[in-house]
Amino acid sequence: MEQPNELMTWEEMKRRYPSKWVIVDKKEGNSSTIRTGIVKYVATDDEIDDIWCQCLDQGLNYDKARTSVEAFSGIVDGIDFSIDVEAVYK
Repeated sequence: MEQPNELMTWEEMKRRYPSKWVIVDKKEGNSSTIRTGIVKYVATDDEIDDIWCQCLDQGLNYDKARTSVEAFSGIVDGIDFSIDVEAVYK
């Protein structure tokens, strides 16, 4: 885990931290898009759950996003969800 505490654009975050999670004190953007913000934490897939829970427990109003999504991977952010897969053979 890194704690850069540095103001960056989304493009800078993607270049500097490829395939990582960034937890950002968002300065510009909407609820689903980070345009600029102060990067508070940078985490791997293995670290993100613990760090994000700590932020929530502390009442920090940060946003998180993964800088890239690998092929055949999925990210689900929700309380109750299901995933159905159907194979169709012809």
